[in-house]
Amino acid sequence: MKELFEKYNSLPKSQQRTKLGRKIRNEKRKLVEKRDYVGIIHILRFMGDYEKDRLLLDLLKDYPASSLFVLAFAGSEMNSYSRAYEMEKTEHEDDEEALRKDIELTLDTALCQFLSTHDTKDDFNYVQELTDGATWLESNKRSMRGLL
Repeated sequence: MKELFEKYNSLPKSQQRTKLGRKIRNEKRKLVEKRDYVGIIHILRFMGDYEKDRLLLDLLKDYPASSLFVLAFAGSEMNSYSRAYEMEKTEHEDDEEALRKDIELTLDTALCQFLSTHDTKDDFNYVQELTDGATWLESNKRSMRGLL
């Protein structure tokens, strides 16, 4: 996927770039249709904020139950975050502490699933950026050290 985005971004506007753009859109659509959270986390790393927001909005539109996932991975300035926050605020009856805990649990669970599939050093660094070095990541790194 990384190579696909790099190639797309390096090409000037052309027929080949249009084909790659279509291929990327199809991949994003498939990930949303399957609710493939591991795949979505993987592809988010190669996208800009606008593209991330569009993907997360599509996920939220098709699968409103994904709102905690969206809150875990959207930036607070994104429209997807605002929309998911309103949904979850109502669901959690304005209990901010319970909402925060559920978001953290969703983030931790999704990232553990991601690391079970993607276990390169770059993947661990990406997760560390997302979590600001949460303690479970360090213990996971130590246990996987032999694989790196």
